[in-house]
Amino acid sequence: MILVDYREGSKDLCGYFARMGVDHEKSDLETGDVVLNGVGPDGPVLIGVEIKSVRDMLNSMQSGRMMSQIKRLAAEFDYYWLLIEGTYRPNPSNGMLEMDWADIYPRSNRKNAGWTGVPVGRRTVAYSSMESYIIGLQARAGVHIAKTANRSETAWWIAHCLGSYFDKEWSKHKSFLEFDRTLEAALFSEPSQVTRTAGSFPNMGKGRAMAASKHFGSVKEMVNATAEDWEQIAGVGRVIAENIVRAIEEVVE
Repeated sequence: MILVDYREGSKDLCGYFARMGVDHEKSDLETGDVVLNGVGPDGPVLIGVEIKSVRDMLNSMQSGRMMSQIKRLAAEFDYYWLLIEGTYRPNPSNGMLEMDWADIYPRSNRKNAGWTGVPVGRRTVAYSSMESYIIGLQARAGVHIAKTANRSETAWWIAHCLGSYFDKEWSKHKSFLEFDRTLEAALFSEPSQVTRTAGSFPNMGKGRAMAASKHFGSVKEMVNATAEDWEQIAGVGRVIAENIVRAIEEVVE
């Protein structure tokens, strides 16, 4: 199931998913534009996708809004992607970032205007500024980045690339096993009872489970914790915390 935010800028993806025959529904998402459930190394995982047009990406960079969005994605999801939608390039003469006129001004009657600088406020931005920012997001913040040319490709990538990858059982992925740090950690450390219990809760995973074992002194303390207590753990946001408390209540009842 793919959840799509019901607001403008996201909801039109539903039409593409419907034509593909992909199971989806509109939802009031507080974080991200698209949310998927999948399979990770330690069981179920939650995957978030934040979609930005090139212009929205540039505006978010300038305003600082991007970093607050990234922090929310990191808190809510086990895996998350920033997807940049639109085709852009450096001007071959001055290196400024430019796009096709029709992509910048889709309602304009001007035809075949060609490539032009992308305005951010009253000025344009260098291509290197955009790419350096993206490199920083990946190298310093650990953000996964995807790029698509248009909305149709975005829908296809989410459903048939990202979705298909995480639909597969983790043990059946045969590539990059030598980089599987989760396997390495499992081989060289024996998880505690608190860690194993935390890892059995929805969307926790090994990393969050280990953080929970450091936060709570015992399984009893963990079971009696409120959603607010769970939110004190790195990587556990409101949605995950409430799901954990709900799961515990169902078992106790």
